[in-house]
Amino acid sequence: MNDLIELRLIELKNMTFSELGNIENSKEKTIRSNGKSFILTTWIDKINDDEIRIVVQSYRHFFLGIGKMDANGFTINKKGEISDLSESDLYEFI
Repeated sequence: MNDLIELRLIELKNMTFSELGNIENSKEKTIRSNGKSFILTTWIDKINDDEIRIVVQSYRHFFLGIGKMDANGFTINKKGEISDLSESDLYEFI
């Protein structure tokens, strides 16, 4: 599951501040990997006019509402400087 998140983060980190600001927030995408289905959600939050927070969240449903959630992300500023989010920054997403 982390590989799916990391692949999406690499794609996003190669985008500009302006491009990231134009992505639809909480966009979900269902992906199949190794015969398993995952839902990837990309969260885009404007912290202020100069900084955006990006989080990619992955969910895999097992049964009866039980599943596994994971997330990772970063912030980017208008200068293009990227900082990875800490574990505590991700608590609301996992």
